Amino acid sequence: MTLRNLWSGVRLAFFLKCDAERFDVSPASLWAVALVIALSHVAADYAVTPHPAHFYREALETEAFYLAAYVFAGFAACLIAGRESLHWSLSVLALNALWLPLLAEWTVEHYREAWMDAADYRSFRTLFYVWVFLIAFRAMILLVPRQAGRQLAGALVFLGIYVLSFKYFALYPYWYTDPPIPYERHAAPVAEDVLPQQYELVDARLAAITPRTPGRNFYVVTVGSDDAQNVFMKEAVFVRGVLERKFHAAGHAMTLVNNRATVPLPQKEAVTDVQKVMGYLQRELSPRLGYPLATVTNLERTLTGLGKKADVNKDVLLLYITSHGGRGGSISVELGRVDLYQLTAQRLHDMLAASRFKWKVILISACYSGSFIDTLRDDHTIIVTSSRSDRVSYGCGQDNDLTYFGKAYVKEALAKTDNFVTAYEIARKAIAQREDDEDVDKPSHPQISTGAKIVEYLKSKH
Repeated sequence: MTLRNLWSGVRLAFFLKCDAERFDVSPASLWAVALVIALSHVAADYAVTPHPAHFYREALETEAFYLAAYVFAGFAACLIAGRESLHWSLSVLALNALWLPLLAEWTVEHYREAWMDAADYRSFRTLFYVWVFLIAFRAMILLVPRQAGRQLAGALVFLGIYVLSFKYFALYPYWYTDPPIPYERHAAPVAEDVLPQQYELVDARLAAITPRTPGRNFYVVTVGSDDAQNVFMKEAVFVRGVLERKFHAAGHAMTLVNNRATVPLPQKEAVTDVQKVMGYLQRELSPRLGYPLATVTNLERTLTGLGKKADVNKDVLLLYITSHGGRGGSISVELGRVDLYQLTAQRLHDMLAASRFKWKVILISACYSGSFIDTLRDDHTIIVTSSRSDRVSYGCGQDNDLTYFGKAYVKEALAKTDNFVTAYEIARKAIAQREDDEDVDKPSHPQISTGAKIVEYLKSKH
């Protein structure tokens, strides 16, 4: 039944001879093709993700949303066509016809930065929308023969719901190279336990950076520098995965994290459950994955080290910092009772200059982060901050996976575009709407500074 439906769907999608009687239309067949589509995405994503790959559960939510949207689109189209008695018929026909086109779409979305520029991608999306419309229209012809008006109306409704779903809800990857991190709180570390190995750990991670490839390369650094809430650790790890994939930076990325769950303690005999957990993290996670502490010194060493591996006149540094922020240009750097330097705008400016990267994109998710812009701005740098210099930003709760800015800018906006300025506009509107829905008294007002030269440079082909 499933194979026959899929083959009939392929014939429908590629405009071969097909008739409605060859489809088995039932709830079971609808569930079957939905499972085929989901498993196709899981398998394709696994095949292109550097191993060891780890499953990302949230992708199931987005897949379920899309499949529900297709089913709803089929119901709505049949209703508009005056054939509500057909129920799930259009959904079954359309999904069986779309499973290969959707896999092709996923592949293009994954590789589009390497395969095409923005104009080519817009052309692809237009052609793909036409293809979806023609599939829906042909399915309507099979279901509602000799009624051209209803066929057209149903197909347009199906296409409209599909376009809205794609525009406002991104399809996320199933696999990441970084594994899940235990988010439990652990005993506060002390400086003598955690600081001696840091140079060695940073240097080991820098040594693992792969050689640059011909053309323009992107180097990614993500920083979660305050252990007061787990959200900063989660966001730093998540953003690294997104930026690696989006800008083909696998092997050119580092993450610095302050969190008691990932502190590399010295090897000691484990006598408590906490020490056992920390000992495991030290032996297994820290050396293998590379989460040195998010200290000012480690960040400076990381940026300088990457600058030595990159072509600093051609490659682009992507720096993402998530933490608490203070007025006057400062980022919180905290780890339990370990006394650490705070990150100021001037210190960040100086270490970026020392790295010698000419082209830079700096994304900061922190309260008052707009205060960094005046110090960091130049013609070769894009700076995006989660708030104005006199406003707080939101979403740093202990149980949150991402801040408002991280979700809107990285998870949602960058899923739709590789243009940092366009992503800012998308994220700014989304954050404003969310804050309005939640009756926030003082909106965060995200900010952007766009260097004229880097905007043109990123548009060019290298």
